[in-house]
Amino acid sequence: MFDISSRLIWKLTKLAVKISVILAIIFGILFWVLSALGGDSDTLKSALEEFVQERAPGYEVEIGTLNKMSFFPHIGFDVADIQVLGADAQPVFGMEKGQAAISFLDVALGTGRLSSFHLQNLVARAGTLHAQRIYLQQVAILEREGAAFFEGYGTLGPHDFKFSLPMKKHGGRYEFPRERAFELYADTIKISGTLTAAAQQEAQIENLEISSDDVNLSGAAVLSGEDIWRVEGALLGEYGAAERGMVEGAVTIHGSNNIEGQLILSGFENAAPVQAMLRDLFAFWLGPDTIMPDNLIQVQN
Repeated sequence: MFDISSRLIWKLTKLAVKISVILAIIFGILFWVLSALGGDSDTLKSALEEFVQERAPGYEVEIGTLNKMSFFPHIGFDVADIQVLGADAQPVFGMEKGQAAISFLDVALGTGRLSSFHLQNLVARAGTLHAQRIYLQQVAILEREGAAFFEGYGTLGPHDFKFSLPMKKHGGRYEFPRERAFELYADTIKISGTLTAAAQQEAQIENLEISSDDVNLSGAAVLSGEDIWRVEGALLGEYGAAERGMVEGAVTIHGSNNIEGQLILSGFENAAPVQAMLRDLFAFWLGPDTIMPDNLIQVQN
């Protein structure tokens, strides 16, 4: 009985080794083919244009230069002078340079990690991605003093903005942590906090701070929605040497230029600076020409 079992185990082991060798050869050939498929040919450029157009029906995509496209060991692209034309044959979106890469293994395992990401001089016409014109001078994964960040800066309509989100490093790859700290500068207003997924299409914003000049609001809020965004929370407000109060309520933004709801300011002797900062913040997102409801920000004595 022992001899039969030993022979069976030996045969199964040899079979497993043969299968492993065969699989290794097959995958080796596959990876070699994938690595050889990349390049900068017109055929690849046309294929990439068609791939993007299929995911953006109604638009025509033109790539001026394909510097490189790869499939293994990284799936990535390096392009320049991209134009997206609308139904009127006019540019609605453009980008000077775009480069991104994800390792083949990270794609296969679905880790969500990026190997590199860099966009430069991106422009979206008003009404395309937002009611206002968007200009991004740069959006990229950057490293500073051993730490990694996803950062960008540019303009939204007439307003300057920049943002920064820390990322986790895994060798030469990067991923967003589950709890995502962020900083956003909207003109002179700084917004910072930590985003944590609370439910489907809902995120909790902890350690939220909104500040400008001497005004500072701090607390927590809930952000929810997809096409319709709703922010609800309670913030402790302070400015100057002694002014303190509360900001409570909820606002709902439809699309990018329609707002409703109400925020109640209470406890302030002079709430005008807090009102002004909140109106500036809404104007940054909605645009300077948007007429906001008269009762959007109410003072309660």
